[in-house]
Amino acid sequence: MLNDSIEDNGSVARSPAHDAASVARQQNMRLGMALFAAYLVLYAGFVLASAFYPNSMEWRPFHGLNLALIWGFGLILAAILLAFVYGIFSRVAKPEERS
Repeated sequence: MLNDSIEDNGSVARSPAHDAASVARQQNMRLGMALFAAYLVLYAGFVLASAFYPNSMEWRPFHGLNLALIWGFGLILAAILLAFVYGIFSRVAKPEERS
């Protein structure tokens, strides 16, 4: 009935399915924050190099392309790669575990 989920001390009982979904959500959040931090380092490096060492961004290390262009496209590719990593390693609660 309605009161089956209430324990004797008045607190609401947590089902194993709810706990599994909560654990999966926490792991996904940690993974997302780690990937965000990795991207933030790459992006901050790009911004700081552009702001404080603009001449270094003119360096042409690869077939006449300057560092700014290579780094900028690298940021786009890194974002796509990190999205795939998140998609592969994020956890989803199984249908019978969802609350």
